[in-house]
Parts: sequence; structure tokens; C-alpha cells
Amino acid sequence: MSGQKFEAGLAKHGACAAIAGTECDAPTRQKSVVSRSAIALLAASFLLGACQTRLPNPFSGSPRQPVQSGDLPPLLAADGLQAGQPFDPNAPAPALTQSGQPVGAQPFDPAAAANTAPAPMTAPQTNTQVTQAPAAAPQPSVSAVQLSRADMLGAWQLASTADTCQLFMTLTTWTGGYRATTKGCNSVELANVTAWDLQDNRVVLVGATGSQVASLTPSGGNRFSGATKSGAPVTVSR
Repeated sequence: MSGQKFEAGLAKHGACAAIAGTECDAPTRQKSVVSRSAIALLAASFLLGACQTRLPNPFSGSPRQPVQSGDLPPLLAADGLQAGQPFDPNAPAPALTQSGQPVGAQPFDPAAAANTAPAPMTAPQTNTQVTQAPAAAPQPSVSAVQLSRADMLGAWQLASTADTCQLFMTLTTWTGGYRATTKGCNSVELANVTAWDLQDNRVVLVGATGSQVASLTPSGGNRFSGATKSGAPVTVSR
């Protein structure tokens, strides 16, 4: 039986050799291609290994330091817990009061907040002082001017209501003071003036009986104003 197979193989080989370039040599070609591919892969692997042994490793010279590790600081506690305690997410929520604040928290005090509020800013003070002119010396009042009998000597104009006449005064001693006369007066009171005198810085006109007819005070300059005994206004000026 094996002899028959061998003879059949020789016959087939002979047939394939007689018919060169046919499909009988296809397996042989496939084996040749596989062999060439294997040789190429071996050569590439050899070249790649040679390059890796010659080229320096860029990461071989870098120093490697060990990584240090440590614990993170604990989280601060929420409101209602003591400060510095680590936060526990599984812990129950703190109890709240009716106003919504945590139990133990200080209530808000508006008065205390107002006391601790910053002081309001004030504008810088500037020198707004204005130099004032010196006050004028007070002028003495008219009534404060001291009269003397020498100031009253001579002729004056005497007027009362619609009556205007002349008055003369001297230093001749007379009943009621010093001698005085009037001229051209229509008023009976003024026509009866016979004397004059100074009393408490006032000019007093006296009648023939020694009774007072009129009283006048200085009103500025050479002018005196007053009233008669009957109440009529009277002035003496020059």
C-alpha cells in the first residue's frame, strides 16, 4: 500500500515537473514567501535591538524624588459646633431656635451693632476765620453830652406848633435862674418866658411867676427838643 502511494507521488512530481509554471508549484511559492517574511522580521528585530542598546535613555539621568504624603487639616465645624472640630458629614444637623438661629448662637443685638459701628467721617476742618474790622468807638448819646451855661448864651429860634419866634438867653441872675426874653411869639406860654436854667442836663424855660413853661433836652448839634407845660411840642435851635 505504501509502495503505491510513493509511486503515485513520483508520478505527480513528474507531472508537475513536466508542466512547469502551473498550479502544481503554488504551495512551494507560498512556503518561499513565508520564509522570506520570517527572515525580514528577524533582521528588523535584530536592528531594533541594536539601536536600543546604542541610543541613550533620555529618562535614565533624571533624578527621582520620593513623593511626600501628609494629612490634610480638618474642616472647621459648622455653626452650632465648637470651633476646631472636624466636620462630620454624617453628623445630624444642629438644632435651631424658633428664630432660625443655631442653639447656643448669640442673637443679633441692634444696639450693640450700633455701638460698634464705625464713626462717621467728618470733613477736614478748614480755617474759615474771617478777619473782622475793628468795631467803631461807641458814640455818646445826645442826652449824655454835658451842657454848660456858656453853651446856651445868645439868640435862638423858638418854635412850637405853628408859632415861631426868637429867644435870647443871658447869664444875668433872675427869678427862676438867669434872664431870658422872647420876641414875636404868639403863644401866651412862650411870650411869658422871663428866665432859663440848666437842670439835670435839661434846658428849662421859666415864666414870670417862677413856674416852669417848657423843658427841652439835646437832640443833636445846636438843637433841643421838648414840650411845654401844656404838652405842646417845642424846639430851640440855631
